[in-house]
Amino acid sequence: MNSLHLADGSEKPAEVKGRARLYSMVVCPFVMGIHINIVDIIMNILYEKNKRQFEEILTEIMDNLQKYEDKLDVRRSNPGMLDILMWPWFDIRKALTLIHKQYANVDRYKKKFPHMVKWVEGMKIQPFVLKYRSLYKKVAKFLEARRANNVDYDNI
Repeated sequence: MNSLHLADGSEKPAEVKGRARLYSMVVCPFVMGIHINIVDIIMNILYEKNKRQFEEILTEIMDNLQKYEDKLDVRRSNPGMLDILMWPWFDIRKALTLIHKQYANVDRYKKKFPHMVKWVEGMKIQPFVLKYRSLYKKVAKFLEARRANNVDYDNI
């Protein structure tokens, strides 16, 4: 699959009749699920947002995870669109452990989120997850390069 990076001043490549094109950012969790056999050419947009820190309060995260845990309790086990959209967020969380070199002990959450633990194990064997499972390494590389203000988008 082709992947190009567009920046200010880049020329828009000519459209190819009958081929789909996705415009995204290379490490955007919102579109990682979409990359799954849908498009032929990926156009990564180098869009820089204001530099700001994103810090979440642990209780807020846990409240949101609890809502998802409750949904997992009442639905069937076959992955659906929500699973495909949610998985990249679960997968790239590993990037934070690579960057900060702090490995979380998730055992304390296994009792609180048993359905989520089962869901994660089930998702790990899905073909679309197996194909894209190393994306968190790209995210870690990107974040470290951003921190150093030295991102080489063509070699992430």
